Amino acid sequence: CRAPRRATKATLGAVREREMRLAARVLGADGLTFLDYVDLPSTDDGHRAPEHDPAQLTEDLRTLIEAHAPALVITHGSSGEYGHPAHKLLHERTVAAVDAIHPQPALYTFSAYHPEGPAHRDINRWDWADLQLEAVPHAQAKLCALMCHRTQWTAFAGPQDTVEDYRAALADHVTSRPDETYCCHRMGYSNISPAVFVTWVEDFKLFR
Repeated sequence: CRAPRRATKATLGAVREREMRLAARVLGADGLTFLDYVDLPSTDDGHRAPEHDPAQLTEDLRTLIEAHAPALVITHGSSGEYGHPAHKLLHERTVAAVDAIHPQPALYTFSAYHPEGPAHRDINRWDWADLQLEAVPHAQAKLCALMCHRTQWTAFAGPQDTVEDYRAALADHVTSRPDETYCCHRMGYSNISPAVFVTWVEDFKLFR
């Protein structure tokens, strides 16, 4: 059996970076940039955010966003989906960075809440959903990307005996996930409202 790759405290950052680069290629991303913030290993108390200075992290994000000048930025929700400290930190600092940019890009977050939307543990209860994305057409792409993240297979699929068993379990995980939901926090200089967003990407629908 080829068990999922293990990473030590010393190698975790480098391993996760290689996995993300591979996933980005699989998804056809135009580029990928890493800032110098390394994931800290989880402890008995749970997940941890990277060591950081809030002002410096905000400035690093602002500089990166301005360098690419996107019309739209997408990041984690305000609750960190399932409360992950690193996700919550990135949401907070990304909002601050976007608010410091002029002209300001639009800002959306995922796993947003809506009473008519999906109910699962990863929902950000304080982010009201504006958009819903049908998951089924994108399931294969999600599975291909998830297969690149070997160090996280067990977290999503539980322990399995073989690589093919992991693939099957991860496929079940992907297809069992509900449709994705997004919250509009800022419409930005281009006035990218949810009504505009749905004209950009197929399989989106408006909640309101």
